[in-house]
Amino acid sequence: MSITAVSLFALTATNLKLNAGERDYQSSYYIADSGITIFLNEIEPQIVNLYLDSANEGEFLSKVENFFQQEQNTPRTYDDTFQESFGHTPKSTINVKVENKTNNIEGVHSYPIESVGVIGDRKRTVESSFNVQWIEKNSGGESISYDSAIFANGLIELSGGATINGDVGTNAPLSSISISGGANINGNTKANLDKTYKLPSFPTFPINLSPHPNKQISDSGGHNIHEVFQDGNLRINHYLAHNYIFEMTDSYYMPEIIINSNRNLIIDTGNEDRVILVDHLNVQNGHIELRGNGSLTFYVTGNISMGSGSTINNNGNINDLNIYLKRSDSIPKTLILAGNQKIFGSFYGEDTNITLTASGGFQGHVFTGGSSVTISGGSYNNSLFFAPNAEFSLEGGGEISGAVISDTFKADGGTSVTYGELELPLPFFPDLEDDEEDTIVSPDTIITKNPIREK
Repeated sequence: MSITAVSLFALTATNLKLNAGERDYQSSYYIADSGITIFLNEIEPQIVNLYLDSANEGEFLSKVENFFQQEQNTPRTYDDTFQESFGHTPKSTINVKVENKTNNIEGVHSYPIESVGVIGDRKRTVESSFNVQWIEKNSGGESISYDSAIFANGLIELSGGATINGDVGTNAPLSSISISGGANINGNTKANLDKTYKLPSFPTFPINLSPHPNKQISDSGGHNIHEVFQDGNLRINHYLAHNYIFEMTDSYYMPEIIINSNRNLIIDTGNEDRVILVDHLNVQNGHIELRGNGSLTFYVTGNISMGSGSTINNNGNINDLNIYLKRSDSIPKTLILAGNQKIFGSFYGEDTNITLTASGGFQGHVFTGGSSVTISGGSYNNSLFFAPNAEFSLEGGGEISGAVISDTFKADGGTSVTYGELELPLPFFPDLEDDEEDTIVSPDTIITKNPIREK
């Protein structure tokens, strides 16, 4: 063999060794990187379970600390996870460093993590960290828990014979609960609480609903005609439209629903849940009756007008009707129900200030982001008034069975609030199974991974 041939053979062998070495060197990095990913995927459900089993932040973080202490004492090694490569079995070893935990952001605990990737005689080390965060179970925007007849963030004033049958709680000092004029609390008073109640997410209104086509109705002889649907508007403002049955085979957009002269509209949802997106729900004097086995949701972009003794779903199942009222671009909206005006269903106003007087009002749950709720007279059964930003005033003999959550609370004039268990699930929150926690959390909000770099 010539000297040139020997030299070429030696050079080729050297290159093969270098290529194999580079391959193993690169592979060891990806093995180390993958080890962190595998580790986090394994512990994520365990951390979520610790969260669900904890009542508060301190209990949760203590459990997390113990969990990672065990991880530090017994590092995880993954040597049967990766496929054999060129005769070598890859291996990744994970180390979590509990003692170097940092708390740079309030409520967020960061744990350093190190992963060593090995293949053949090549070894590389990468490091990162992951964050564990406590999410308040009664303030995540998608959950609620209550254990008092009244909860207010601040002042609670009871006077003039007002009676609370159940516990009363506030985040303020005990001195912020004022009782006078024969008022009384038949329950415990809880002060200096640390509760935060946030409204559930207000929904995005549907935008792709079509208007109902024009439709005429007439008398038996065809002499008198009325456009019950005209340009998308539902018009119960003619004697021919009294007791008109609107059989909903779809969901619709309507600029206005108008009912007057004590006329009646019957909406039949059939066997489906239906939606009406409406700019003005204008029940000047009349009634909306619900039929069918489905529910109806009104998404109101403009205003709700109720006059005379108008009713919606009168004496019907409150679970069959939900009403959303969108916020205005400037001045908060106002909803007033007076006299015998009644809505049997639940209401969520994005920024609505609410006044309910005499026997007018809701039989159902009332949620609002507004700054004022005033109830004068009337009786409300199995209702949750959830108004965490509002000054809540109960007067004129008004009675509530259920619970009130507000910013401040004032009651006088022979009024009463009686704590009562509410039927679950509550409207406006995601549906939960009976054995699930009241809080829905994404694992990504509890544990998050930071970038990886080579050590």
